[in-house]
Amino acid sequence: MNWLANAWRAGSRNQKIVIVIAALVTLGAIGGGLSPRGSETTATALATPTAAPGSAAPTKAATTSSAEPTPFAISATSTPLSEPTVEPAVAPTPVPTPKPTPKPTPASLALAFTSLTSPISPGSLATAAVKTSAGAYCTIVVEYKSGPSTAAGLGPTDASSSGVASWTWKVGSRTAAGSWPVTVSCSKGGAHKSVTKDLTVL
Repeated sequence: MNWLANAWRAGSRNQKIVIVIAALVTLGAIGGGLSPRGSETTATALATPTAAPGSAAPTKAATTSSAEPTPFAISATSTPLSEPTVEPAVAPTPVPTPKPTPKPTPASLALAFTSLTSPISPGSLATAAVKTSAGAYCTIVVEYKSGPSTAAGLGPTDASSSGVASWTWKVGSRTAAGSWPVTVSCSKGGAHKSVTKDLTVL
């Protein structure tokens, strides 16, 4: 140990601090090698609390209560949430479009001349007769060179129950000679028909 004493006397302050640290480390290493169990025992003794004289030894911590709350159990057979039921789409019932009521087709109307005074002289009485449906409404037009005749007896008339319609009129004394159309038109129940025949004036 003479070297340590000589170094201590000759060393500076910092060197003395290093020497102290080295000496402590050396002593610690020697002490650890000689009594490793002693150091362990010392550490254990320091860690173990010592009961004061006359007091009872420290008891073990109270046992944790075993009354633990029962966890909520989830049943494996729990009914799953049902999916919402989707109603199938129902197509609206088509409403049939009412068909227009067809109009009745008018029955054909029979119409024909049965008599016409021809040829005829100016100033004479002429007669025209037709056969048609009973009750038909009929008109007559006598077309001379000068225009439609306005003689008496050429007005509208209704066919008789036997379907006969007739007219009698006087041919004017100044009526020009020639063939002039006589047109009879009859109608009934929406049906209409016309016939024409020439009147010859001499």
